[in-house]
Amino acid sequence: MQLAVLLALLGGCGSEPHRGRTPESDAGLDAEDDDAGIDPDDPAAPAPPGLTPCPAGWREVPDADFPEVVTCDPWPGDGPEDCVADEAHFPGGAGCERIGTPCPAGDFPEDLPAGATVRHVLAGAPAGGSGSAASPFSTISSAIVAARNGDVVAIGKGTYDEFVRVTEDLTLRGACVAETTIARSVPDGNVVTLAIEGGGGASIENLRVSGVRPGIYVAATPGPVELSDVVVDDTSLTGVTIEAGSVVVARSFVVRGTREDGRFTGQGILVRAGATLTLDRAALVANHTAALGASQPDTVLVATDVAVVDTVQSVDARQGGFGIGFVDGATGTLLRVAIERNQGGGLFSLLENAHVDAEHLVIRDTEAHDFLGGGGAAIGVGLGATATVRKAWFARNTAGSIGVFQGSSLVAEDLVVVDTQSDAQLAYLGIGLGAEQADVTLTRAAFHRNRLASIMVGEEGMAFVATDLAIRETIEQEVDSDYGYGMQIGYGATADIRRALVSGSRRGGIVVAQPGTVVTFEDLAIADTFERACLPDCPREAGGGGTGLASLDGATVDITRFRVAQSALCGVQLTGSSGLDLHEGEVTGNVVGANVQTESFDLFRLQDRVVYRENERDLDAASLPVPTPVGGI
Repeated sequence: MQLAVLLALLGGCGSEPHRGRTPESDAGLDAEDDDAGIDPDDPAAPAPPGLTPCPAGWREVPDADFPEVVTCDPWPGDGPEDCVADEAHFPGGAGCERIGTPCPAGDFPEDLPAGATVRHVLAGAPAGGSGSAASPFSTISSAIVAARNGDVVAIGKGTYDEFVRVTEDLTLRGACVAETTIARSVPDGNVVTLAIEGGGGASIENLRVSGVRPGIYVAATPGPVELSDVVVDDTSLTGVTIEAGSVVVARSFVVRGTREDGRFTGQGILVRAGATLTLDRAALVANHTAALGASQPDTVLVATDVAVVDTVQSVDARQGGFGIGFVDGATGTLLRVAIERNQGGGLFSLLENAHVDAEHLVIRDTEAHDFLGGGGAAIGVGLGATATVRKAWFARNTAGSIGVFQGSSLVAEDLVVVDTQSDAQLAYLGIGLGAEQADVTLTRAAFHRNRLASIMVGEEGMAFVATDLAIRETIEQEVDSDYGYGMQIGYGATADIRRALVSGSRRGGIVVAQPGTVVTFEDLAIADTFERACLPDCPREAGGGGTGLASLDGATVDITRFRVAQSALCGVQLTGSSGLDLHEGEVTGNVVGANVQTESFDLFRLQDRVVYRENERDLDAASLPVPTPVGGI
């Protein structure tokens, strides 16, 4: 099954009436003295996610409906501010701030290192200068030719329309970002604008790179190369490419508005072929197709205090506008990173041995791109990759917030996933977490107001482990006003879930289905499972539904310490050859306490220190609508 339908598993159908047992013959659960002396303990409540204390400059945001869940917002208002060319808004910052130094009164940069040999350059100076402040070179390239290892090239105000190549350990320092620009105006045989190749490293500071060619290219420079107070904007194809084992450290760094070049991408930063990039306070804004990508084995990306915003799809709409990607063995660490308003995907880790470790991560308002309504997830992990996420908040993403698939794994701790939206074109999906043929471990996770299903996991051999899990107010799919399941586990997966709450679901709170699916719950509360929102004109089978927990079609479920309350149809439900064992709990306030459509099922499995009270009927063996999954992820 394909990723395109990873988050599309739910459905429902009725069952044939059960003819091996009548409600009258199964009156044991209705006997008034069955509950005598039984007073089960309430299930332990899940602990809320612990995203606080927030990082410096981030603000606490309680959930509007469930204020015990508090997230951390990296911005003081509704998002990052739009900034002028020499400014950026970094996560935790009060607003736009200047990149680099203020422009000096004179032509040349100030505060140059004492004792260094300085080669001065000034755009428009007469040819044949000596490199002094009084007689500067007219091009950066001529200053580099004259320079030696350790020298400083002081670049004066102006625009330098040339190809610049650095092969030695030099410092190129501009007067200021606003008024010092290296920009190619016409394409020529040189592929990029600024190339740093070989040697022991270099430092590029306090300037802007722009023009019709790709911006900065670094190769075979174990260096490290330092890029400080640099803005790369309005270049084509790529803003920055780092490869061939190079080591780059970029601080107070901006890549903005990288354009496509014909049919090729307009990627912000590309790191590959065993290179290492460390980003410290960076903003990647309004690039095309992808903002930041790391690929191939031994490639490493470390990003701290980074904003990835407004990445847009390709011009032909066939490729999405992805935020950050780790592919084909690349690895990395993200700390205090905000990925917002990207068009196609937020963060992904794909292919064997790719891995990302993230803490204080915000991914919001990811949109689907226009080609067949694809993408829009906050995070995708697939094809043998792994991801570890801590203190993360995913909000208002499209179609599905989290997708994990095909031999991959996700470990998430202190996670909040809220308000996942339907695809704008298809009015379809809106799932909080979908996983297929992959392992998922959640610790202290909250899922609020997602659509269709908050959690959907399945496939033989998959393990789902959750501790302190809260799922609240899952709502119907927009396209047909149907579904709204809290959690579905199926297709042979195994799950171990401890301290969980599922409330405010539609049609089914928890649905466990298919042979080989084995789920264990300890300390479980299910409350307020409502009918289908599409009534009376539902698009598929008849019936309103409203089952708290269903074990269907050969699944096996074991629950210790629980409460199932206020279900519109029934508290617990079994069909086919399914198994359900209840220990130390309460089934209360439901229309039907237990609906058993399983031949020769031993009812004592539902009565181990279990209380049935205030149900309109404790047991019913009639055919009731079943929240059966259809299709596949």
